Amino acid sequence: MNEAMLHFSVAPQHYRKVLFVLKHMRGELSLATHYVRTQGHLIAPAVEVWEFDLDAKEALRVLWA
Repeated sequence: MNEAMLHFSVAPQHYRKVLFVLKHMRGELSLATHYVRTQGHLIAPAVEVWEFDLDAKEALRVLWA
């Protein structure tokens, strides 16, 4: 995910930047939520973080910076 954030940081401003990951739980915390909490300083401006739950067949936006 850190590499994706590097690419997002150099992408043109007018591009929509979306990090889309499969939902993976570790205890009560999802991987995407954990990444936002612990590595939030690496997330470039205007990046959306989404996770997709295969079981529920739905997507949830975790962050819109």
